[in-house]
Amino acid sequence: DIVGVNALKKNVNVLCKWNTNEERVMVSSNAVALKTVLLNIASNAVKFTDHGHVEIDVTLNAQSGTARFSISDTGIG
Repeated sequence: DIVGVNALKKNVNVLCKWNTNEERVMVSSNAVALKTVLLNIASNAVKFTDHGHVEIDVTLNAQSGTARFSISDTGIG
Protein backbone atom coordinates (compact mmCIF):
# COMPACT_ATOMS: atom_id res chain seq x y z
CA ASP A 1 0.00 0.00 0.00
CA ILE A 2 1.00 3.62 -0.44
CA VAL A 3 1.57 4.21 3.29
CA GLY A 4 4.07 1.35 3.50
CA VAL A 5 5.85 2.37 0.29
CA ASN A 6 6.28 5.97 1.43
CA ALA A 7 7.40 4.88 4.90
CA LEU A 8 9.97 2.53 3.39
CA LYS A 9 11.37 5.32 1.20
CA LYS A 10 11.78 7.53 4.29
CA ASN A 11 13.04 4.73 6.55
CA VAL A 12 10.09 5.29 8.89
CA ASN A 13 8.71 2.26 10.74
CA VAL A 14 4.95 1.69 10.66
CA LEU A 15 3.73 -0.30 13.66
CA CYS A 16 0.24 -1.73 13.98
CA LYS A 17 -1.07 -2.94 17.34
CA TRP A 18 -4.31 -4.91 17.64
CA ASN A 19 -5.81 -4.66 21.12
CA THR A 20 -8.42 -7.32 21.72
CA ASN A 21 -8.80 -10.57 23.58
CA GLU A 22 -11.57 -11.74 21.28
CA GLU A 23 -11.17 -14.21 18.44
CA ARG A 24 -13.75 -12.38 16.35
CA VAL A 25 -15.40 -9.00 16.64
CA MET A 26 -18.20 -7.90 14.35
CA VAL A 27 -18.13 -4.18 13.62
CA SER A 28 -20.58 -2.64 11.20
CA SER A 29 -19.19 0.26 9.18
CA ASN A 30 -18.90 1.88 5.80
CA ALA A 31 -15.73 0.05 4.78
CA VAL A 32 -14.85 2.41 1.92
CA ALA A 33 -15.20 5.54 4.06
CA LEU A 34 -13.31 3.98 6.98
CA LYS A 35 -10.46 2.88 4.70
CA THR A 36 -10.27 6.33 3.11
CA VAL A 37 -10.11 8.13 6.46
CA LEU A 38 -7.50 5.77 7.93
CA LEU A 39 -5.32 5.90 4.81
CA ASN A 40 -5.44 9.71 4.75
CA ILE A 41 -4.48 10.02 8.42
CA ALA A 42 -1.73 7.38 8.18
CA SER A 43 -0.38 8.93 4.96
CA ASN A 44 -0.19 12.34 6.60
CA ALA A 45 1.56 10.84 9.61
CA VAL A 46 4.21 9.29 7.35
CA LYS A 47 4.45 12.47 5.25
CA PHE A 48 5.34 14.61 8.26
CA THR A 49 7.61 12.08 9.98
CA ASP A 50 11.23 12.34 8.90
CA HIS A 51 12.56 9.74 11.33
CA GLY A 52 11.16 7.38 13.91
CA HIS A 53 7.82 5.70 13.56
CA VAL A 54 4.10 5.87 12.94
CA GLU A 55 2.00 3.73 15.26
CA ILE A 56 -1.53 2.59 14.49
CA ASP A 57 -3.47 1.21 17.47
CA VAL A 58 -6.74 -0.63 16.91
CA THR A 59 -8.88 -1.49 19.93
CA LEU A 60 -11.84 -3.78 19.33
CA ASN A 61 -14.68 -4.21 21.81
CA ALA A 62 -16.81 -7.29 21.18
CA GLN A 63 -19.49 -6.35 23.71
CA SER A 64 -20.29 -3.01 22.11
CA GLY A 65 -19.22 -3.94 18.57
CA THR A 66 -17.01 -0.88 18.36
CA ALA A 67 -13.53 -0.23 17.07
CA ARG A 68 -11.25 2.59 18.20
CA PHE A 69 -8.38 3.73 15.96
CA SER A 70 -5.48 5.83 17.17
CA ILE A 71 -2.59 6.97 14.99
CA SER A 72 0.48 8.61 16.51
CA ASP A 73 3.87 9.52 15.11
CA THR A 74 7.25 10.99 15.98
CA GLY A 75 6.93 13.72 13.36
CA ILE A 76 6.43 17.46 13.75
CA GLY A 77 3.22 18.69 15.29
